[in-house]
Amino acid sequence: MFEDLSGDGWGLLLIDASNAFNSISRTACLWNARVLWPRCSRFLFNSYQGFAVLFIAGSKVTLLSREGVTQGDPLAMLFYGIGVLPLTRKLKKPDLWKQNWYADDSACLGQFALLRQWLQLLVDEGPKFGYFPEPDKSYLVVHPDFIEEAKDHFKDFKINIVTGQRFLGGFIGSSTDTKTWLHNKITTWLKAIARLTSASVDYPQAAFTSFTKSLQNEWSFVQRVLLGFETEFSLIKEAIRNEFLPTLFSINLSEQEKIYCAGQHVLQDLVYLIQFKQHVGNMRTLELQHILSLSH
Repeated sequence: MFEDLSGDGWGLLLIDASNAFNSISRTACLWNARVLWPRCSRFLFNSYQGFAVLFIAGSKVTLLSREGVTQGDPLAMLFYGIGVLPLTRKLKKPDLWKQNWYADDSACLGQFALLRQWLQLLVDEGPKFGYFPEPDKSYLVVHPDFIEEAKDHFKDFKINIVTGQRFLGGFIGSSTDTKTWLHNKITTWLKAIARLTSASVDYPQAAFTSFTKSLQNEWSFVQRVLLGFETEFSLIKEAIRNEFLPTLFSINLSEQEKIYCAGQHVLQDLVYLIQFKQHVGNMRTLELQHILSLSH
């Protein structure tokens, strides 16, 4: 939506709040849960009816957790979401702007004048619900042609005007900014692949599990949320088929097999190698079978 409307003078406002999870009123959250989420309200009340004791390292002084949500609580995100839901509904005006909330990360898409109106409402009403926006740490993503206009609209708030910014694990903005951000991410992933390649010499099972259960999912998510940047991932494909897989199996792959193993379905590629690569022999057959058993 931003890509379609940014050329018409629309912007995406990304708000950063101050210590949001610890600032929200716990009493108000419990009351909101009683009204808006009655099926879980008793459980939340039992969890937060007392004050958790906070210990300070190296000191005998203790603190009582009286406000906000407790770190490590499985329901903390949902509990916080219930707490700010009345604020979200109060700011909801779909005919004027499109807002998006994910826990304490709020965002709004609209024309500059309307975005300023939404931001002013958030600054005025947010503290009443324990939500304290920090405009000087927030970002407004705009089309490069509207930077000066955006600065004029938001000069009183000291908002950071940018043409691209990270957003919920992805990136929103111009193609140039997106490529720069993606390049940095790919550089980090290549270093991770190199470390796994080194570890796979002595610990193939652990390296394989780390690759398929963790690392691979990082760029898979980015590939889903960023469209039109498929060629940027060619370096990752090269590292997988030329470094990681040959080291994992202690075999030299042919060019055709390297191309086959550069797809997204790594597990199926490993099955192919075990079934059709005859010269693997007894070198790592048992280890590879154990690796595959851990993947199911």
